[in-house]
Order: sequence, then C-alpha cells, then structure tokens
Amino acid sequence: MSNVALLKFKSKFSKESLSVIVIKSIGLLLKFGLAVLLARYLGPEKYGIFSITMSILVILSIPIQAGLPSFIVRKISKFRAYNDANSCNELVNSTIKKIFIYLIVLSIPYFLVLKFGNFDKYQDILKMGIIFILLSSLVVLFSSVLRGMGRNIAGIVSEELIKPG
Repeated sequence: MSNVALLKFKSKFSKESLSVIVIKSIGLLLKFGLAVLLARYLGPEKYGIFSITMSILVILSIPIQAGLPSFIVRKISKFRAYNDANSCNELVNSTIKKIFIYLIVLSIPYFLVLKFGNFDKYQDILKMGIIFILLSSLVVLFSSVLRGMGRNIAGIVSEELIKPG
C-alpha cells in the first residue's frame, strides 16, 4: 500500500470511528432521556410493568434476531459484489415474511394470555409489545441491509436512534 492510500484509509477510518462514537453517545442520551420521561409520565407502578414488559419482549425477540444482522450484512455484501440486485430483494422479502410468520405464531399465545389473564389495567402497554417486536426486527433488518451495502453510518444511525431500548 502506498503512503497516500494508507493516509486516505486512516483518515476515512478515523472519521467513521468518530461518527460511530458520536451516534452511539447520542443514542444513549436519548434512551436515558426517554426512560426519565416515561418514568415521570407513567408513575412507579406502570413504569415497572413497562420495564418488565420490555424485558420480556427483548427476550422474545431473540429468536428472530439471533444472527440476523451478521447474516444479512454478509449476504448483501456478497450479492453487491456480484451486482445481484434480485438476490438482495429476494433475501429482504423472505426475511420480512419470516418476521411476520414469527409474529403471528408469537401473537397467538401472547393474546391468549392477555385475554384470559388479569391484565385489564395494563392492556395498552402489553398490546404494544407485538408492535415493538415487529418494529425492532424491521429496524435491525434494514440497518443490516444498509451496512451490507456499505452505508455503515446510516445503518448505525437507524439502529441507534430509531430502535427503542
């Protein structure tokens, strides 16, 4: 590698690294601010229920997101190298279908628990759970697609600033 190419690489690498640090810091501050606002708005009891619900939902979303980001980045990068846009589209479409199938399968017992459990006061918070899993899964998918296409900063922005918790 020539010195000029090495300097360009170092410059780009340091700019992207600094951008990632700034984006992640902003994301953490926003999440902290959101937690404070939610705690004040909901009150101790409802915020506790919200926190437990979010923890359960993060655990329930693990099967759909386990390995998904790195798989999508790897495949999109490969398809991009071969200029194979059709395979990229097929991969994204099939992944979206799998996300919806998982949500349908997950929704049945989830709504049965809501219907027959004693959760009348917390119905709204619990119903938002399925929407949370859908949105967070789609954000992870599209963030991975962006990173696979070489848009690392845009992928990190979408994942850090849009995805809750």
